[in-house]
Amino acid sequence: EARELVYARKTTKAGQRWSSFLGILVPRELRAPLLELQHRHLHNVKAGPHITILDPFLEEEHLRSAVAVMQAEPPPLGPFQVWLEAPGYFRHSETHFTAYPEPRTEPPGALHVLMEHLTRQFPQCTDVLQIGEGKYTPHVTVAKFFTLKDVKAFVALLARQWRPLAFPVHELHVLGREGHDPYEVLHRAP
Repeated sequence: EARELVYARKTTKAGQRWSSFLGILVPRELRAPLLELQHRHLHNVKAGPHITILDPFLEEEHLRSAVAVMQAEPPPLGPFQVWLEAPGYFRHSETHFTAYPEPRTEPPGALHVLMEHLTRQFPQCTDVLQIGEGKYTPHVTVAKFFTLKDVKAFVALLARQWRPLAFPVHELHVLGREGHDPYEVLHRAP
């Protein structure tokens, strides 16, 4: 089963017929300040506040098998804690910048351990490793900008107002969508 999934097609952003990603949703009761920022600073919010792990993920017909693989060989860490702390940013290109509250975890590095484990299980889904600095940058996007000056000003302003958020992570979420519809949670994996 796992070997077959190595050859499963990942979704593409270009076609927009179907797309999916694997991530961690921020719990509903903590989303309000993140959603407020997203709706003010992002032109098209299609998924609730989340930390992306694999994006794009797999085609719809492979998702159940993928969840079975994740359940059969879970990551080498149990539930962990995430704190969304001081605002930061990263550069996608010369003219695209993403602002986000920096996630810290206990145990330290849990999101990177999770990413490494899942990219071994699904090596065709490593696109997020190419974003920005060419390394995995766990984040919850709250704003995007076209200039370094604007993103730095936003991060400085947000730093004065931001109150850290903390939540436990017990499961991963597989989200999918048809065309340009909003993403829906299709599966959960411990």
